[in-house]
Amino acid sequence: MHPALAPARRALLCGLLAAAPLGVLTGPEACAQDAAAAVDPEAERLWNDFSHYVLIARPGLAATAADALLKLDDAAVLAAVEADDRSSRRVFERAAGMGDTAPVAARLEEKIASAARAQARDPERIRAEVDGLGNSQRAFATGVDRLTAAGAYAAPELLSRLRDPQASDLHPYILEAMQAIGQPLVAPLSVALPELPPVPQGQVARVLAEIGYPEALPALQATALAPDGDGDARRRAARAFASIAASAGVSTSTLPAPLYTGLGNAAYALGARGEMPPGFDPVSGTGAVWVWSDPVGLVPIEVPGPLYADALARAAATLALGIDATHTPALTLFLSADLRSGITARQQLGGAADPSRDDDLKPADYYLSLAGPERARDVLRRALQDGDAGLALAAIDGFAGTSDAGSLAPLADALDAPDRRVRFAAASALAAARPTEGFSGDRAVVPTLAAAVRRDGQRYAVVIASDEGVRSTLADAASSAGYEPLLGGSLAEVQPQVEQVPGVDLILARGSADDISGLASATRGLPVLGGAPIVAYASAADQVALEGRFGPSSRVTSVVGDIDSDSMQAAGRAAIERSGGEPVAGPEAEAQALEALRLIRELALDGSTVLDADAALPAVTAALEDGREAVATAAGEAAATLDDRSAQSALADAALRASGAVQVAHLHALAASAVRHGNLLSADFGDRLLDLVKNSDGDTALAASRAHGALTLPTEHAVELILAASR
Repeated sequence: MHPALAPARRALLCGLLAAAPLGVLTGPEACAQDAAAAVDPEAERLWNDFSHYVLIARPGLAATAADALLKLDDAAVLAAVEADDRSSRRVFERAAGMGDTAPVAARLEEKIASAARAQARDPERIRAEVDGLGNSQRAFATGVDRLTAAGAYAAPELLSRLRDPQASDLHPYILEAMQAIGQPLVAPLSVALPELPPVPQGQVARVLAEIGYPEALPALQATALAPDGDGDARRRAARAFASIAASAGVSTSTLPAPLYTGLGNAAYALGARGEMPPGFDPVSGTGAVWVWSDPVGLVPIEVPGPLYADALARAAATLALGIDATHTPALTLFLSADLRSGITARQQLGGAADPSRDDDLKPADYYLSLAGPERARDVLRRALQDGDAGLALAAIDGFAGTSDAGSLAPLADALDAPDRRVRFAAASALAAARPTEGFSGDRAVVPTLAAAVRRDGQRYAVVIASDEGVRSTLADAASSAGYEPLLGGSLAEVQPQVEQVPGVDLILARGSADDISGLASATRGLPVLGGAPIVAYASAADQVALEGRFGPSSRVTSVVGDIDSDSMQAAGRAAIERSGGEPVAGPEAEAQALEALRLIRELALDGSTVLDADAALPAVTAALEDGREAVATAAGEAAATLDDRSAQSALADAALRASGAVQVAHLHALAASAVRHGNLLSADFGDRLLDLVKNSDGDTALAASRAHGALTLPTEHAVELILAASR
């Protein structure tokens, strides 16, 4: 499928573009009606009432008439509108500004647009218009107008008659009508072209050349180079290709597979920007993906709007792969579109499947795994470029089980992603792979894991401003918004504080456009700070400069105006929202913390020389007293593996302060730490631990005594307790 790649067309209703979001029929001047067409008297009366009351500003009476019209048959209402001398566009424009009347008027407008759309696309009506093209000059003009209203949906019947030798007298009129309809036919005719018999194939190639849109280039080149194609048809396709290629600046040596891939990439890019490709119908909220099915011919498959761009991209990629199975850009496009479509369906459509996706296809992640880490790398790069967190997470899953450093290195790019979930997933994949060779970004892996080991709801904001007063104001605003501020006059000044916290959620800065650009550049790739969104307080001129440098989807958000808590909160929310991810909290945050602690522990046990588990020390020790029992326990197990005096000391202190199951777990972890690293504690700790041994019982006493023994504290303590118990 390869529709036009110009900005998305609005629905064509009777030859006039719909100006409103729902596409509105604009009056009798838009469509000539059959003289014998009957108009329902009730529909005519109610439409006249509605129009009259809108135009004289009587909203209550207008709403009553609109409600009554909504209960009537769609076709009857449409016929009444078309029979009226007044412009329905003007009526609805007035109604849109009439307060309480506007919603019911909008529903009526949608009802009429839907009826016009159904009428224009009615197969029997289209067939009659095609068959009447040769009756007279007037019939031809009227038929072309009505076929233009049908748009792409006129293509099946036009091609059906063009393929029919018994209708040869009509063929000249059909070809002329195709050219007159123009751009809407490019997509279906391009799908049909390679499937047509030689004579109509050559005729359609010439029509596409006359229409002149480059979206036909892939099909024309595929037809021109088809090894088993008809010679004359191939020559006609080649001439048509050369004609369009010359005006489009495309080399005549470009092969069909790259052309199809380029077409699909263009549709995919529209989807990434939240735009609808050509062929989308705002009235129905769907877009048509055209397929060829013998012996029926062209068939449209209606795809929900959120899935439309990906459906077109996947279709184009499939055609490219069918021509050249080794064309890896097409495979990357297929994987990206298929994965993104599935994600969108789950998030926006309750999991509804794309009806244009072949039922025989397996789930999208199956093909990602099958394609291997090289293609997963390509999909990940595309996702990061688009700021698509969902696709990035799916691509990272494609690296599972991969340990080759060369294949894993692209994951390091994701450590700088604005989305916290993407950063964590990339760090987890890298840690799980146990790389044996260093790579660019390896220093950021463990700090990224450590950023997930924090108390639920704990958030940090770096505050950078050269002026102390501004810095203080920003800090107050950050605090009132729920962030713990880390203050500095420069990045270098605040860096030591950053190294002591598990993660940074936001960077607040005051400075010129050059200052903020330098900050964004300097933090890129840094552990903890690399992906943190930046909220820059700047002048109006600097805001313009920043938006020009970073664009609307970057990690930098600029704010103009007074620095206060409300604006900071709004800007912070905007920065996080624009970065593609919501804050991680609740069960998800706990699951991330547990996974991070498990990986940190395993890295320490393995003695990795590439990923330094000790870099997580501040986060691990802080988590020893986390209010979530499972996290505190896992932090103790991780601390026990770290060969650091402060880790053992923090674990020992936490064990004595804890209670219940967490205390027992920490005491066991302390014993494991002592066995692994020896006794690294100060001398007075033995007395404190002995006191716990003496004054506890059950599991706590047993765990405390085990820790006492593992730390090789004086054996007379044991003798003392034995004798005391024997008295």
